[in-house]
Amino acid sequence: MQNAARRNRSTEAQLSLWGEKTSPKVAPFVKWAGGKTRLLSKLRPYYPRPNEYETYFEPFLGGGAVYFDLRPKRGFLSDSNEELVNAYRVVKSDVEELVSYLSKLATEYRRSPEENYYEIRDDWDVPNLGSVQRAARLIFLNKTCYNGLYRVNRRGKFNVPWGKRRNQTISEAEKLRAASLALRGASVTSLDYHEALNHVSSGDFVYLDPPYQPTSKTASFTGYTKHQFAMEDHVSLADALVDLDRKGTRFLLSNSFSKDLESLYRKFGFEITYVTAPRAISCDPGTRGQTKELLVRNY
Repeated sequence: MQNAARRNRSTEAQLSLWGEKTSPKVAPFVKWAGGKTRLLSKLRPYYPRPNEYETYFEPFLGGGAVYFDLRPKRGFLSDSNEELVNAYRVVKSDVEELVSYLSKLATEYRRSPEENYYEIRDDWDVPNLGSVQRAARLIFLNKTCYNGLYRVNRRGKFNVPWGKRRNQTISEAEKLRAASLALRGASVTSLDYHEALNHVSSGDFVYLDPPYQPTSKTASFTGYTKHQFAMEDHVSLADALVDLDRKGTRFLLSNSFSKDLESLYRKFGFEITYVTAPRAISCDPGTRGQTKELLVRNY
């Protein structure tokens, strides 16, 4: 415990030296299906100004690209994926211990990559791991699995095969430290999006990036948790947006383009913008091109 405290004080000193103006560029520390890093340039024109909202909410956190891009003073971040939320909390509060543990995993991985991957994926007793070990496991699997895809089966078991990368970078210390600094003004919790939106007030800003409606039969990557996100869930989410609008809360939502979703949001009179974005994750590399997306907002 004393060593961990000493390492965290060292991080405190480094972060204070960076300062607000010289702090390093922040980027997601995990790759997430539907992540918005490549779409940020299309999203930025629709961000409210910092003085136009009180608290930033993101109830489908994933990789957190928009949060890290905005760097709001106050944030309420949530996701239904408990393992992901645990990783964010550890990055925020115990980043040096996490960096140290990931370095050890990286050393072991280099000795026997495939065997080590499946041992950590299948044999580790996840419920009995400490928070830092759980966070390291999620980041390790995200870096070494096939295409950086996070997917679980109906029993909640991570089931993505090994990515066949033997020289993968696993411990990105400076990226994790920068993320730790950026998370200091945010609370991070594991909630269903309905529960998260109960905390929203008039004058807040909500960015929503729900699991996308599949654009093809081979593009169904909604297995972030054991509970799938179906069309009826998108309808329920649209009703929640109506409630936010009535409350006087600004919101911006991104989703894949489909006639069903377009009709759904138009029914409520929301502003709809069409943008194109690179498709980063697909079973078929030949289909990774530009895809049409919807941006939905009430301002």
